[in-house]
Amino acid sequence: MTSTLRRFPPYPIRGVRVLHQRMNCAPQFAAITVDFEPTAAAGFTFEVAAGLGVDYEPAEDLPGFFTAVAAGLQEQLRLTEGQLEIAAHVVLREARAPTPSGPMRGPSASRGISPPARP
Repeated sequence: MTSTLRRFPPYPIRGVRVLHQRMNCAPQFAAITVDFEPTAAAGFTFEVAAGLGVDYEPAEDLPGFFTAVAAGLQEQLRLTEGQLEIAAHVVLREARAPTPSGPMRGPSASRGISPPARP
């Protein structure tokens, strides 16, 4: 008997907030909000929402930031291999990250998303 894997996402899942935090001598973190949309075909696709504005310096590094976001999400979804079939189109809706030249910036900076408190 063959069992079929459940698909992810089974229905649209919108407004998922993700916080990536790296603690080292130069701590970094990025806060993003994404939507997961189901697709007919298995696989992973990624897009940046039209009109998404992220105040990021240097501006020429922004495409690399978006590529890293897509790679990180895809890597996390791969952890479910053998448990779920990924059939997702992911849309980046909001993003903020520290810039080398200043504090946290971006459209959600005023929403109070912050790193979790340490126990």
